[in-house]
Amino acid sequence: MPLAGVCDCHVHVVGSTDRFPQAADRSYTAGPATVESLRAVSEPFGVARFVVVQPSFYEIDNSCLFEALDNLGDFGRGVAVVDTRQLVPAC
Repeated sequence: MPLAGVCDCHVHVVGSTDRFPQAADRSYTAGPATVESLRAVSEPFGVARFVVVQPSFYEIDNSCLFEALDNLGDFGRGVAVVDTRQLVPAC
């Protein structure tokens, strides 16, 4: 019997390459993995909450991640990638 409210703590969401281009120097091209497909696969197991992790092939463009989190609402959290070159050094 599935447990209600289970959280998958590491998932990737991959959008269409025309909206969310993947890095030119990537080692492979990931196929689509939508929030809808994530929910469909997870629901029978009682998984309702997700931590979406930014895939490396999106580098520092977190737009697909942000869209996924918007779609998941309160049921999603995210791990983004930031450009550390843009951080202000500590005083």
